[in-house]
Amino acid sequence: MKLTHLDPYDSRRAAAYPDVGDQLDAIWKALEQLPTLPPDTSAMLQQIRQVKADYPKPPPSAGASLSGEPT
Repeated sequence: MKLTHLDPYDSRRAAAYPDVGDQLDAIWKALEQLPTLPPDTSAMLQQIRQVKADYPKPPPSAGASLSGEPT
């Protein structure tokens, strides 16, 4: 009889999820669309907006290729 070892479902499931940062970004973008938020949530959203304003994402062609080498 041949035994087959399977990884536990939790490690396969964890590996299949999108990056946590991408998940959080999607949640915050959805929350931005709501007309009102609880005060704590609104304050956190404002902090996130401020960080994004202070440190904007560079455009894709900002001097580096996908390999990380300068273009």
